[in-house]
Amino acid sequence: MNKSILILLLAVLFIACGNKTENKQTESQEQEQTVTTADASVVNVYYFHGKQRCKTCIAIENVTKNAVAENYKDNP
Repeated sequence: MNKSILILLLAVLFIACGNKTENKQTESQEQEQTVTTADASVVNVYYFHGKQRCKTCIAIENVTKNAVAENYKDNP
């Protein structure tokens, strides 16, 4: 019984993985993509943290603060 269930699950897995879906778009469906670049002269650093942080999180914070202070000290 267990062997037949395993074989059935493997068969379903192989069938599901074998189905290829191609993304065909006609010219009318294609959308123009625009690429915008950010201003490289300004660096924004966002700070996210929870109320409780582990030693690793605190260490990463300290390293990040030092890296930003050293490398981007002229940044407003």
